[in-house]
Amino acid sequence: RGLDLLVSQEVFLNQTARLAHCVLPALSLIETPGTVTAADLRVQRQDGTAFVSGPRPDWDIVQDLDRRLGGDMNYPDAAAVFDEIARVIPNYHQYRLPDIPAEGFHWSRLYRAKYGSGAWKRKLDPTLEMTIPELDPPPRSSAATPFLLMLGKSLFQSGTLGRYGRGPNELEPAGCLTIHPLDGERLGLQPGDRVELSTADGAVRAPCAFDHRVPLGVVQATLHFSDLPIGGLLRRGSLCPASLTKAGER
Repeated sequence: RGLDLLVSQEVFLNQTARLAHCVLPALSLIETPGTVTAADLRVQRQDGTAFVSGPRPDWDIVQDLDRRLGGDMNYPDAAAVFDEIARVIPNYHQYRLPDIPAEGFHWSRLYRAKYGSGAWKRKLDPTLEMTIPELDPPPRSSAATPFLLMLGKSLFQSGTLGRYGRGPNELEPAGCLTIHPLDGERLGLQPGDRVELSTADGAVRAPCAFDHRVPLGVVQATLHFSDLPIGGLLRRGSLCPASLTKAGER
């Protein structure tokens, strides 16, 4: 509130945007043409269709600001942005944006095909300060931590901004910890029981839910909920050993 100027680039008029002196309306993810690189390194093209006129892609807004400040950014479209990404990061240079197949492509496979499977921890380009990190082996459960904690997304909550929507909050108002029904039966749990999930970095309490799609021995925690601060439990990686007990039994 004490800033001389606050500029907010947002999709929705959230709390930050309401305080801003200037709001730059941006397109949502599904409206934005370009690519999405998933956690498994799959690059997928999305064409993007704007639902209303006025909002613009993030890159176009930043480019306009750059020009007004004396910069020389000059991208006519999302394909030109992708071309620069491909020039800088070799893993993307197999395709141009319009040519990416419908199923996408895994850039890790392309990298291995060109440089070999033993080259994961080497310089991509001597002129770039970039490396491909060496992939650590997946963590293992133990008697003390028999579960593996895995992050997941809700069908109805796609991000923190979704918490401002009336519909998503009615469908799923709070976070939960989801396990396989057989794990729930073994622990003497019923859907909705409050459980305590613990890792080496801390513990949280939340209601539990059952889902046959969750593998045995896995706890899936949903994101985006302030009453389920799961991020603090995953400081050592996106998959970590955990224990699960009925709240109050430890």
